[in-house]
Amino acid sequence: MRNLNPTPFFFGIAVSIAVLAITGWEGSKTNIFKNFTRFHIGMSPESLFYPTAREVVALAERKTSKDKIAVIIGGSSVIRGTGQSEGALWSATLQKELGQNYTVLNLALNGGAAGGQASYISEYLVKAGYKIIFVADNNPFVPAVYPDNIGVYSYMFFDALERGIIDNYPARLDYVRDISYRDNFDVYMERRIAAFLNKGLNFNDAWSFIGYRHVFTIWSPLVPNATDHILGAWQPRKMLNQDESGCASSSRYRPDLFDPEMRAVIGATKAAPLSNPQIAGLIDRQIAATFPDALRPHMILAFKTYSPYYTSHLSPEEKDIFVMRLDLAKQVYESHGISSVVVNPDFDSDDFCDRDHLSDSGAPIYADILAGAIREKSKELGYE
Repeated sequence: MRNLNPTPFFFGIAVSIAVLAITGWEGSKTNIFKNFTRFHIGMSPESLFYPTAREVVALAERKTSKDKIAVIIGGSSVIRGTGQSEGALWSATLQKELGQNYTVLNLALNGGAAGGQASYISEYLVKAGYKIIFVADNNPFVPAVYPDNIGVYSYMFFDALERGIIDNYPARLDYVRDISYRDNFDVYMERRIAAFLNKGLNFNDAWSFIGYRHVFTIWSPLVPNATDHILGAWQPRKMLNQDESGCASSSRYRPDLFDPEMRAVIGATKAAPLSNPQIAGLIDRQIAATFPDALRPHMILAFKTYSPYYTSHLSPEEKDIFVMRLDLAKQVYESHGISSVVVNPDFDSDDFCDRDHLSDSGAPIYADILAGAIREKSKELGYE
């Protein structure tokens, strides 16, 4: 049998890897996200699309400039604007209220936390000399700040760390290794190694660049039209409609969810307060690991009330405790040098889609309160 020369095969592999590495590097240097308003489901890890740290940095650098005040928004689905239509999105209203001297960029994610991609980008931009105000929502009732944003979004932490977008210091890495991955050290090492390899080969950057611009390769049931026709889920993610409809009146406050939602509201009044010594110690460690000293003066954390559809069912004593817990959260985080605001105006039930998410009518109320806090922070930082 004739011997085959393997050289062309391995040469082809080497060339392919080189092409993908160059594609990823070049693609991640420029903003690939067109007409960006927020991360909709089709361009989120929820639907198996994983933007890289460099790609989000490129988005931020394209949308901001050093001669304007950049308001970077991060956190959960509440501050992302889930439940609000594109035309009534609270962050778009915030942009209008703040005016042309500000640039508002909403990087929040469904299920995200304050310590996530928006905080990484803010940390990077502060180091780069931009005028940054980082605004995020946070749970006022339990310790809820994580440097790696845990879950489906944690890959971004390792990517940003390896790329030097965020700083590597003991409190940060020790928390992630010893707390987040305490029972999954193999996963921790796998993600660190993957981020290290991607730093040199850019394969994740290439994959998301191709998936956004040209063709996606993994089916997800969360993609619009995924089940309507065979090509629906594999179309490039740039083709997906970013519009999100507001919550319909018919879908609000489902009777079958009333009991579990009320349990959550009552639970907020019964949980150990953030001033509890054990919880306070955990918050101390979380903040030290998540927000570097240089970032904290640029931060605003928002603590929002729940819908009166549910809070109206609390007893007078429970209502007092609920409000006290909101104020306590503000005090706790401000003791760490992080400005905080309690968003607890006279909301109406129609201003919410459910217990937590604001509707189109609640969005401008939220925007107005945070606009005031942002202007105060801007003056404090000497931006205006």
